[in-house]
Amino acid sequence: MNILKIKDYKFPINIGKSFIKEYNQEDLEPVCTVWDIWVQSDEAPFIEGNHSGNIRCEQMMATQGNLQSLVGKTISVKDSYDYVTDEHLFTFYMFRHNGIKDNEITFGKIENNKVDVHWKGIIEELGFEGEYNTNVPFELSCVLEIKQMVDNKDYKSPSTEVLRLIATADNDFDNNQELLEAIIDITDEYRLDDAAYTAIINLLSSESFLETFEEETDSLEDFISNFTHFSNDRTTPVPQNISRKALKKWRKIDLLAEIIGDVE
Repeated sequence: MNILKIKDYKFPINIGKSFIKEYNQEDLEPVCTVWDIWVQSDEAPFIEGNHSGNIRCEQMMATQGNLQSLVGKTISVKDSYDYVTDEHLFTFYMFRHNGIKDNEITFGKIENNKVDVHWKGIIEELGFEGEYNTNVPFELSCVLEIKQMVDNKDYKSPSTEVLRLIATADNDFDNNQELLEAIIDITDEYRLDDAAYTAIINLLSSESFLETFEEETDSLEDFISNFTHFSNDRTTPVPQNISRKALKKWRKIDLLAEIIGDVE
């Protein structure tokens, strides 16, 4: 416990300087739960001389859940960079900042404002020679101080906001038009979880919801055009498999089939 291992080298983790802070960032639209994480090692022999390092993130959206909901679970963060939001995710610092990919983070028990963490990943470019240059594996186990934590009921993400919006759908055209516009604003900027995407697909498959647009389909056309657009690169918010799933289901609905034919 409280050890950072970079291939064959071990570093003691300074638990007095290591922490996680979880809070709702009011400056984001929509408001989202974010993490500041800092895992600091002490100096130890490494390659040539003594070195220390740290793993960090700042205001990274906690899109897979808040700390309370993640106890006993493992999350995966594949990339070191979010190409949709154009932001760095986890980085490792020794001589310079280096991205970390293929992260697997397991959260253990929370006790006395501390959480057990087991973390492994790949440092993309450490900068030493040979096998310590690029794609260098690391693993750590430590206890992190929790400086701040969001209760389950207060957890927020782009996905939870989309689900909240969908729950407000009714038989009023103006309300539902504004609802679709608000969802577009989110799906144009962020990737969502599977539950939110499924809810969106089901919303537009709902007969009662579609009835409110029978006289005016412009909002539906705009929504479908945005939701199913794919530019064949990593910056597209809605994954292509989700777009295809939506189109397959919506083509079976007469009103939507006509719209899809127009936008393709």
